[in-house]
Amino acid sequence: MWDDFEVNAEGIPKYKLLFHSFQIIFAFVLWCLEIAVFRHDSAKITGRNGWTFAMPLLTIPAWIYLTMAPRHSRTRKIANPRVMVTVDALYTILWLSAFATQASYNSAGFCGKVCGISKAIVGLGFFVFLFFGVTTFISIWTLKYWEMYNRLPGYDRVQSKNQNIDPDKAAFSLAPHDEEAYAPVSMDDDHEDGRTDYTASTRPPAPRSDYSDPYGPGGAASTVGSSYRDNPFRQHQASSPFDVDTEYHSGRASAAGGRYGSPAPGAVSEVSYADSSQPVRFPDADYDRIAR
Repeated sequence: MWDDFEVNAEGIPKYKLLFHSFQIIFAFVLWCLEIAVFRHDSAKITGRNGWTFAMPLLTIPAWIYLTMAPRHSRTRKIANPRVMVTVDALYTILWLSAFATQASYNSAGFCGKVCGISKAIVGLGFFVFLFFGVTTFISIWTLKYWEMYNRLPGYDRVQSKNQNIDPDKAAFSLAPHDEEAYAPVSMDDDHEDGRTDYTASTRPPAPRSDYSDPYGPGGAASTVGSSYRDNPFRQHQASSPFDVDTEYHSGRASAAGGRYGSPAPGAVSEVSYADSSQPVRFPDADYDRIAR
């Protein structure tokens, strides 16, 4: 019988959750209508309608167990198919008694002027009973499937779908949550908006140091510092044995300027070297200091 009955095993969790949702909705409306009957002066409160009123509250633990236990891996160990069949069948019988006692309440004439509401309660109770009959049938089919394959139909796939979440799109992920979630993130500061691109023409000039590069273009100070050049306490190392401190080649700065500076203005002859017609002459200087 069960082998010939074709059912989509992967859709069992969806079908069962759907019918349990109908049970909850109908039971909640029934419970609210029962309160309206209680508050009316012409209606009597007895054990018959009191039992119907209590049934939605008594069914809450069963709904939690039947809908939530099979859907999570940690609680699936208590979702025994035999227990689920027992719970569904038990509450099918209880809801049968619930709408039956409300019907007998109406037949006894205890409903007063709110018999229409009381009859609606009977109808809602019947549908809850009917839906529990459907879920009991689904639980029996689940039990047979479990005995054949040793697993609950569809619930394993429900759990895997809940776990297959992209970590880059999680709620607390730092990745962007838009269509460009996998776009490369630029770590180069030059690509930041509003940042000035300093080039050779726009870079501000560095202050001149007394130990700057003397061979810079146009006599300009070097903008690149060096621990070798900028160390004022480092003695000059001669590049040749003839490059030593003498009276004519002193490492001390002269009065004319820096160590490698140009002579003072006026010390150079005013003769223009471009004019080849003039005789060659030495520049003006104190030649008396030359040792003879």
